[in-house]
Amino acid sequence: MTMFRVFFAISGLWLCALAGAAEVGVLPTKTWDVRQLQADQAHPDPPFYSLAQTKEGLIYAGDRYGLLEFDGRQWRRLPLDSPGAVTLLGAPRSGGLVVGGPEFLMFFAQMTMPLQGQDLGRELADGLHGSGEFWEFAEDHEQWCARSNFLLVCAAVHQGDACRAQPRHR
Repeated sequence: MTMFRVFFAISGLWLCALAGAAEVGVLPTKTWDVRQLQADQAHPDPPFYSLAQTKEGLIYAGDRYGLLEFDGRQWRRLPLDSPGAVTLLGAPRSGGLVVGGPEFLMFFAQMTMPLQGQDLGRELADGLHGSGEFWEFAEDHEQWCARSNFLLVCAAVHQGDACRAQPRHR
């Protein structure tokens, strides 16, 4: 019977120590807030071709009709100069939003109305003609890149600076 009591005493102490370690942050703990987002009556249902979340916490979705913004409560459609599908969204760590689709790529330093984006195709000698759909966004500590079917465009982005796009041959 004493062995039984010793076992429960040690187990109880171990559980208390484990709970205390989790409380003070010694053990890694993570909580998740999971919500299902649905489009409302004014906006089409998925499929969304691309998703991104900015530093400010806003969620952007690209669909076959353009760009949507979700503020945590409701969706709203944002007007773009380039009509059509948005197949690429990227949120650089330095801020802003990269938006791309079939033969267009834009950088928005701020998502305030009216939207004023920088058309990165205008900075390239050959433009974006024949580039296809932009569909992949990646970033490292010096630059971000957007890839289309036939073109890789990279831009160094610094806080407050405009993008300077450079084509890269694949």
